[in-house]
Amino acid sequence: LAGIPFLGEVPASVVTVVAAAVTVVLGIAGRPIIENAMAGIVLSSSKLVNLGDTVKMGDIYGSVEDITPTHTTIKVWDWRRFVVPNATMIQSSLYNYSLVDRFIWSKIDFWVSYEADLDRVREEAIRIAEESRFFSGREPPECWAMEMGERGVLLWLAAWADTPSEGWMLTHDVRMRLTARLRELGVLPHLIYHR
Repeated sequence: LAGIPFLGEVPASVVTVVAAAVTVVLGIAGRPIIENAMAGIVLSSSKLVNLGDTVKMGDIYGSVEDITPTHTTIKVWDWRRFVVPNATMIQSSLYNYSLVDRFIWSKIDFWVSYEADLDRVREEAIRIAEESRFFSGREPPECWAMEMGERGVLLWLAAWADTPSEGWMLTHDVRMRLTARLRELGVLPHLIYHR
């Protein structure tokens, strides 16, 4: 801008070269901003990610709290915020739990010994999940035997919750109550070897 008064004295070829050099430098320096702004437009217009959606990107799992032209803020369960550039959101694999439905499938896994009555354990686990105040009631909970290990059987208990925070509370509530109930029934978490 300071050189504008002297443009008449400078050859046009020099002005063109300087303008081209400044444009290249500004383009290189502004590339991340422009890239993130364009990615923000794509995110906003595509509706692949919306405010309040529950997402998982790499190790980050939380809800989308804010989408700006340059970045997206994800709030995780312990109230930390991850600020992710929009270009990274577009270029990375992103799992959106809320793309179709807002409710979430919560599961816990636990081991029981081979001596346990698996049918009884399964019934108790399902009953405890159904009685939890965090269970949404969308579909009945289910319990599966997933693996037979050296010392016991791995069971999965899955139930639906309405939101990610209720899903977390559902798993916590079920673990606490199931642990107490298995203790009452005398069910060991795995076979204990006596010498």
